[in-house]
Amino acid sequence: ESESESESESESERELKTAAPTKPRKPNPNKAPEKRGRRGRNHWTPEQDAALLKGVDDYGLDFDRIRDENSTLLANRTNRALE
Repeated sequence: ESESESESESESERELKTAAPTKPRKPNPNKAPEKRGRRGRNHWTPEQDAALLKGVDDYGLDFDRIRDENSTLLANRTNRALE
């Protein structure tokens, strides 16, 4: 370890020790709370399951075509969801 490396480490250690502690933010009552994480899961209905399985039997893994052929049941499903 060179002399300059140990100096820079000690400088950064000093900066951490002398930094002012942060205060937790208070929620703004005028602002809507932020949504975090995943969206709520949209569970599959038995009808959607059956349409997907029939689509795979008929068209293989062509998920665009499966969704197009079952547009009323699978309209809100992405290709990723159909996989």
